[in-house]
Amino acid sequence: MTLAEATLATTLKDIIAIAQKIERSFAKVSQNHQTAQQISKEVLHNLLQLQEFCDRYYEVLNTSVELNAALRDLMGDMQVVFIKCNKFAPPPSEKTVGRIKVTVHAWKNRDMVESALVDLRNHVNQCHRLFMMSGVMGIERQLALLTTTSTRRLTLPESHLPETEDRTISLATRNQEHQQFSSLAISNERIISFAGSSSITMSKVPSNITEDVIADMYLRLQVNAIDQTLSQLSNAQSYPHEAPLVEYQQPFRPLIENDFLTGDRKALHQHVVKRILEVQSLLQADSGSVSIQEGAWEMVNLSIALHDLEMLEEAATIGLWTVNLFRTLVSLDSKIYLPYLVHSLRHLSKFYMDNNNLDAALDVITESVTLSRSLQSPTAPEEVKVQLAGSLVASSTLLTARDEHEKALQNAHEAVEVLEAIFIGNVKQEEPMERGFVLREFNWDELDVSDRAICDYARALHTFSWALENVRLVADAVKVEIKALEIFRLLSPFYPNGPIQTEIAEILARLAEQEFRPFMTLEQAYSYSKDSEKIYRRFSEQNSKKYGKLLCNVLWEQANILGCLKREEDALKVWKEMTSLAKEILEDHIYVARALYQLSWSFRRLSLHDQAAASRSESVKNYQVVLKTTSEIEANAYYDLANAVSQYRILSFQDADQFTKKLARGLNQLAAILFHAVEYERALHEAYEAARLHETLLQTDPSFLSEYLRALRLNLTVAESLNNPDRSIERSEYIIGRYREVVKQFPDEEWHLAEATTQHSRILFMHDRLPEALRYNQESIDWYLAHPAKDADGALRHIQCLIEQGSAWDHSGHSERALELIQQAAAVGKPYSSDNPAVASDTVGAMFRAGHLMCELNRHDDAVVASLDALDFARKVTLANIVDLVGCLQVAAMAHKFCKKPGKAIEFMKEAIEIHQGEEMITASKTNKYNLGTLPQCIQSLSEALADTGDEEQALIHAREAVASSLKLKAEDPVLPWSAVEETYMCAILNLSIRLLATGSPLLGLDHVAEVKEFYRKRSEKRNGAYTTYATVIRTHAIFHCALGRHEEGIALRTEFEDLRKHLKSTLPGLSELVDNECQSEISRQSWVSILSKLECHHQDEN
Repeated sequence: MTLAEATLATTLKDIIAIAQKIERSFAKVSQNHQTAQQISKEVLHNLLQLQEFCDRYYEVLNTSVELNAALRDLMGDMQVVFIKCNKFAPPPSEKTVGRIKVTVHAWKNRDMVESALVDLRNHVNQCHRLFMMSGVMGIERQLALLTTTSTRRLTLPESHLPETEDRTISLATRNQEHQQFSSLAISNERIISFAGSSSITMSKVPSNITEDVIADMYLRLQVNAIDQTLSQLSNAQSYPHEAPLVEYQQPFRPLIENDFLTGDRKALHQHVVKRILEVQSLLQADSGSVSIQEGAWEMVNLSIALHDLEMLEEAATIGLWTVNLFRTLVSLDSKIYLPYLVHSLRHLSKFYMDNNNLDAALDVITESVTLSRSLQSPTAPEEVKVQLAGSLVASSTLLTARDEHEKALQNAHEAVEVLEAIFIGNVKQEEPMERGFVLREFNWDELDVSDRAICDYARALHTFSWALENVRLVADAVKVEIKALEIFRLLSPFYPNGPIQTEIAEILARLAEQEFRPFMTLEQAYSYSKDSEKIYRRFSEQNSKKYGKLLCNVLWEQANILGCLKREEDALKVWKEMTSLAKEILEDHIYVARALYQLSWSFRRLSLHDQAAASRSESVKNYQVVLKTTSEIEANAYYDLANAVSQYRILSFQDADQFTKKLARGLNQLAAILFHAVEYERALHEAYEAARLHETLLQTDPSFLSEYLRALRLNLTVAESLNNPDRSIERSEYIIGRYREVVKQFPDEEWHLAEATTQHSRILFMHDRLPEALRYNQESIDWYLAHPAKDADGALRHIQCLIEQGSAWDHSGHSERALELIQQAAAVGKPYSSDNPAVASDTVGAMFRAGHLMCELNRHDDAVVASLDALDFARKVTLANIVDLVGCLQVAAMAHKFCKKPGKAIEFMKEAIEIHQGEEMITASKTNKYNLGTLPQCIQSLSEALADTGDEEQALIHAREAVASSLKLKAEDPVLPWSAVEETYMCAILNLSIRLLATGSPLLGLDHVAEVKEFYRKRSEKRNGAYTTYATVIRTHAIFHCALGRHEEGIALRTEFEDLRKHLKSTLPGLSELVDNECQSEISRQSWVSILSKLECHHQDEN
């Protein structure tokens, strides 16, 4: 091993050691750093891949000074990131308070950690690219030596080229297009340009370097060399006339399948290399012995092989040269060579279409059809007639891709008629096609026609079926497709390993799709999917990159069919297999995310909610990976949809009727994906445009109403999730305006407006715009009063509206009005609760909220009765959400606590906590994360009740547990917004502080009380109802200071408390009474009586 090589290996080894330390460091922190942990694993994985690459190709890399410098630079970055990670994610403390501080610290610094790791990952990928360039450079040096030693020339007659149409490209013109490749000199720019082919930069090379990548790069370089050589030789002025080779004098008859069939990518690579060497051998021959005829046909084979290898740009490059070579031959003898030109044009159009160059593909296939028509005559050979049908089929496929469905249908139908004319011996073309058609039957054993003709007939029928479906003749499309399947299956035994098999699989998969199911039984559709799966599975084992997604698609349809057949367990098995395959072989994260979403629903249908929740969480993570990735390859799926939307925008100007609908649907889908990936701002933008387009479409097509309403609902849902109050409310108000316009045109849909107005009210409430929230929701209440519920769904909407209004009045400091509305909600729901769990849950929710409000109004005895009634009702009905039973127990505990019955409160809270630990709650929490918020509340309430019995030691233990439980919601459940947890956390740390005061450690809780006080001060500025808690916290803060001997501060805070009471009494007397009730109820509890009795002063006594 050389010194340079040793240095390279040693440096890389040290870098990997640091990466391993970084990766291990994140195993010690909370799931706050889940994303960072994943990135650190990617960095380590990529470095190990780089190390393997260096080991395998050290002969090329061992002398590079540049690579050593790059690794030393990377080493510096690694060390900096390692220091940052240790700083931002310190080892956990053994003490509870220490653990809390570490958790909060890690949460606050999460973004900085992730940013540093993303930069590091990008640096590692840059090293990958540099190493790859160096590897390619070594290969190119060897090839350059081989290429530049050749002095042989192929002379092509520029002056003899036919002058037909503008699209005819001469070899000289082709040379001008490739002047950028005028030299074989080696340079980094050339290497970078080459590695991603002539138009793709090195930045798009995947970071995981494999032998396939190197092999592809080698082939691109060889294609580049052929391209350059032909460009350089195309200026020759003469070409010795050559008699047609024997092969060209035989009847024109291309093979039905390629002469080289394999699913093994490495074997296919070797085959393509062989083709390339054959072409290069021809290019290097002496000018006196060169054969342009032989070279042209070898180029046909090479272009097809490159296409099979999915090297599409390279296939198009060779395909274009092939066309021009045959143009040259046609100029010498059109009778012999014109069919070969038609054939090569047809291939070239396929290459262009797969490269998404649809305009160029249309030009080429149009020329192919025109030339093929010129060859038709009553005495033309069968293959020449078949060739016209093949060109028409290719043209129809291309026109379909361009959404020109009528023209596509016409060409496909003509292709079928051309072939049927051959079979019935009638070459006379019929009149222009009508929409109707007749499926002809043939006795294939009696017909003297080639397998190629029969195969092309099946392909023509398959294409015709697509064209029929695209003009909404689905029933006819099914009949034609089944006919195509029958014919393909006749040929199948004779061609067991080639494209006929995958074409059969494609047809079977299509017949199993949802669009065709109305025209067959579900059992037949399932049978088709199983047959397709069998074929694709065999081919996928050979080449998962090419056939893996097709197999996944078939399994997707199969699972859907099993679901329709009510075979849920079988469907689950298929979903699990399909999802596992997709994660293993596909880079399309959106596809995987959708698959996981379907798997989640399959679990739910079998009541496997734990697995369902895990799958849904993984689905969201896949959406986030796509939208936040720095890798273009990983982002392709998202950008495919974004690009489709962009394309629809352009096309909608050309054909508004057709493309505006697609654009609207695409935007709505894009907005939904962005929303699920928690990209709310971007979702808001796309959802707005989708709504505008849907509104335009509705003006001319009333059937679009349901889609428009879905678009409006999505806008409201996104608006409700935004943290920006102004943007959230602005969008919500706009959408309410759109609903009002809908009602003018469709009065029967007014209930949608009422429902949306309640949601708008909730958005206003979330952003502390309580007066507006009350005003808007009153509109919904008035509508529900004028339109009493006639079914459970209507009752449910009415209940939710009343509860929202009651909550808003309560937070405004009007508990009496809130109680009236909540009691109305319970009355609306009770008649529908016996057989509707959703209504039952909301009714129980209204009942226990009424008990809570009675506690606020100092009606503790009434609260006990109301809470017990709610609890009894909840136990008798089936609830959609078990958390509503917990709510009843919480209010029952509260009521009994204020009635000085802490023992009963303890019983209720222990039952509530047991429910939280039970299977039903765990299952419900997987689908409704908000359920988790009640557990820390229950633990806190248990702590308070224990304190009222005098057991402060156990009360302190549970107080700490309540704080940890609320923090856990932030650490482990980021999907649950902190705004939904923050108040629970504040109440928990306030109770913990009071327990510390009661056990003789007031100093430990003092800062927390100040924090809670500040929280409620800000909250009370916008929500009057928060004054009740704010006042009690001020008094609590005063007591803490006196307990610490800080009597001056204690007196000042007590004065602040009394001033607040006086201010409220003069400005909001009703609220003042509520504040007095709350303070009196709290201070009269036994635990507070005990605390006050230990004070050495009387500054905090009752006046």
